[in-house]
Amino acid sequence: MTTIAYNPKEGVIACDSRQSQGDTIISDNSNKHIVEKGVHFFMSGNVPDQQPLIDLYFKRDVDIPFSHFSINAIVVDGGKVYKLGVNGETGLWKCPADHIEALGSGADHALTAMDMGATAKEAIKWAIKRDSRSGGRIRTFKIND
Repeated sequence: MTTIAYNPKEGVIACDSRQSQGDTIISDNSNKHIVEKGVHFFMSGNVPDQQPLIDLYFKRDVDIPFSHFSINAIVVDGGKVYKLGVNGETGLWKCPADHIEALGSGADHALTAMDMGATAKEAIKWAIKRDSRSGGRIRTFKIND
C-alpha cells in the first residue's frame, strides 16, 4: 500500500514510493504525487482508482460505483490542504486538513512519529521501518512552493 504524511507545522507532505499487490512488491519507485490543473493529489490505495478519484474531484462523470472505490488522498488546492476520499453511498468527501494527517498502511506509525515530534519525512522513515507495505524512496512536497 503506502504511507503519506502531512505535517502542517512544517507545511510538508511526504510519501514513500512502494507499490504492492497483496504480499508482493511491484515497485519501490512509484510516484504517488499526481498534478492535474494545478491541484496536487497524494494517493493511497488502488492504482486504478486514482484517475476516477481525480475525475470526481473535478466533477467529471465516472463509471465506477462509489462502493468499489478503495482510495483516499491528501490534496493541495490553491495552497489549502484537504483529506479526500469516496464514501460508498454518497460519493466524494473532502475535509480540511488542519492537523497532522497520515494515510495508508503505515499511517499509524507515521502519526505516532509526528506526535513525538518527527517531521513528515522522518515519519515516513519510521513507518517504512515497521510497515512491510511501505518502502522505497521518500519524496517530499513543500506547500506553497
